[in-house]
Amino acid sequence: MVTIKNAQNISSNFVSTKVILLFVICFSFINTKAQQPAHFIFGEEQFRGVQIYDVIQDKDLNYWFATNEGLYYFDYYYYNKIECDEAKGSSVFNFTMNREGTIYCHNLNNQIFQIKNKSCSLFYELKADESSSDISLTVADDDNLVIGAKQIVVLNKNGKKVLQYPASLYYLSSAFLTKNNGIQFHLSGIDSVLVYEKGVFKKNKLHFLSGSLNTESVLKFFSNYALDLRTKELYSFNASTFELNQLPKNAIFERSQSERIYETEGIIWVTGTLPGTALIDKKITTENYPIYYGDYFISDIYKDKEGNILLSTFDKGVIVIPDTKVPDVSHTFKEDPANALYSDSLFGLMIGTSKGTLMNYLNNKLFTINTEGKRPIEAIYGNHTSNLIVFDNGSIKVYNKKT
Repeated sequence: MVTIKNAQNISSNFVSTKVILLFVICFSFINTKAQQPAHFIFGEEQFRGVQIYDVIQDKDLNYWFATNEGLYYFDYYYYNKIECDEAKGSSVFNFTMNREGTIYCHNLNNQIFQIKNKSCSLFYELKADESSSDISLTVADDDNLVIGAKQIVVLNKNGKKVLQYPASLYYLSSAFLTKNNGIQFHLSGIDSVLVYEKGVFKKNKLHFLSGSLNTESVLKFFSNYALDLRTKELYSFNASTFELNQLPKNAIFERSQSERIYETEGIIWVTGTLPGTALIDKKITTENYPIYYGDYFISDIYKDKEGNILLSTFDKGVIVIPDTKVPDVSHTFKEDPANALYSDSLFGLMIGTSKGTLMNYLNNKLFTINTEGKRPIEAIYGNHTSNLIVFDNGSIKVYNKKT
């Protein structure tokens, strides 16, 4: 068990965006090359050397982490490692949760686990003809657990198999949850999708308005799109008519050998085998999307109940983004720390540094106003009724923010 430093400052909303921005401006040692969203990191010390694969929030708003060293539970005060005596391996993956709050995950040994009342137990072990190196877990509209592997296996909440669909002849895509809460799979090379909905499997034929599949194609469905994981062809997808229309390729989907795509209410995140992630707001175009958090390998992206975006990493904890529309500051203060701050309703944030430089941050940009300092700026003075900003960097100066 590891205690968190300054745990009393961590609320269910973590910390406010304004505090995050102030912290970044005053103490950042990170040289951000693009205007990535403002963020902070938690669990950096506790997860040093640990690979986080997945994160989920339970019904009590506490956090669970799936890692290469097993399960961890965080209640805003302590990290606890949760042991599962029946586990044949330590690494766990792919959280999903049913309506009652039971959390499911699996390991590399084809074991499926359930988490109830802060304890982990073996729920089901895939048989030889069901097991696969690639497993997906999804809770269906009937609250059954659907396992995508060599076979598609449906289990009720007691762990009893209620349905099975043979898929051993195909490479199975990851599950896609439709707007109607159906679970959709694509079987490689087939011009149909398999949908589990209301307790039954059915096939729906895909209609290509442009473009086509080949025998090795595997479609990854997300939002209103489908990506061919083998050819990197991108399609718009109509979930009502099952129509696909080929779109121009975008280099962001060819950046690494395999792409992982996450959605957080209108935002598409593209990660892969290389560090960093791209952020696409609602609609995919042909533009070159910048890569954010390039110093981190992003292993999972999750939106919690408070609206924070959590980016799990390998070895470096969890990146927390309170608001994707609030950018980081691109300037660092490593060589010239900020000493004084003054907030102005029209002129933004005034910043005085240890080398006597006066700056201001306005409209997501940092401007240098005066660099003729001979000593640190200890304080900045102003008044909302006046256009004058007063500071002392070796001599007393007045800056007129209007002129």
